[in-house]
Amino acid sequence: YIKGADDESQWMRQESRRLLMVLVGVIVDQCQGRMVIWDYACIDAYEKDDLCNTPIQELVPEVSLRLSAHLGRCFEDGRIAEGELYKMDSHVTALFSAWCNAIKIINTPMPFPYAQLLNLYLVIFVYSLPMALVHWFRYITPLLAGLVAILLFGIQACGVETEDPFGEDFNDFDMPAIEMLIYADTMRLGRFMDPCLRNPCTHSRYPEMKYEDTLKKRKGRVQRLCDRLWELE
Repeated sequence: YIKGADDESQWMRQESRRLLMVLVGVIVDQCQGRMVIWDYACIDAYEKDDLCNTPIQELVPEVSLRLSAHLGRCFEDGRIAEGELYKMDSHVTALFSAWCNAIKIINTPMPFPYAQLLNLYLVIFVYSLPMALVHWFRYITPLLAGLVAILLFGIQACGVETEDPFGEDFNDFDMPAIEMLIYADTMRLGRFMDPCLRNPCTHSRYPEMKYEDTLKKRKGRVQRLCDRLWELE
């Protein structure tokens, strides 16, 4: 926690949250294959030009370095202790490592010939299996063959769905909801720990969205989790 109740400390806390949301937003964009950093509400025109001129693969390291450098300046000004600096920096490093692992999954697709052979062998096995079972099971062979086919094709469908789990398909991770949850948590902690900040910064994607508006944006399990967190305030 960045100490102090003066304007400089307030700006440092606001800047920390802003850089965190920019970092999370860039990670979500890259995981979902889009880059709309010019639409971020919490970046000024000069910073937008600077980041837009940065290669896409270097955006997350660049924003991570800016956040770490900002925490380093807070430490030099005596706003945070050395142990707190190491803890904050370790969280930034963990977020960067999570992005690296996600990009590794995205950029390592299954080879197309392997997928072709897998589907071919699967079809051959499913259609030839009843011939091997009919001698022993007679009239219930269609039932057994159908169950095996459903099982094998279901496993294959699961593999296809998990090949790229960070997109926008129905079974993919809901990355915008996770981003919204991080935003809501930072605002909740900011209000709980910093009474000086009653007007939190806007979300990086939605210029007019405040802390209260996140209640209308979340659905399902993420909303139930956030509601449970807000009840602790």
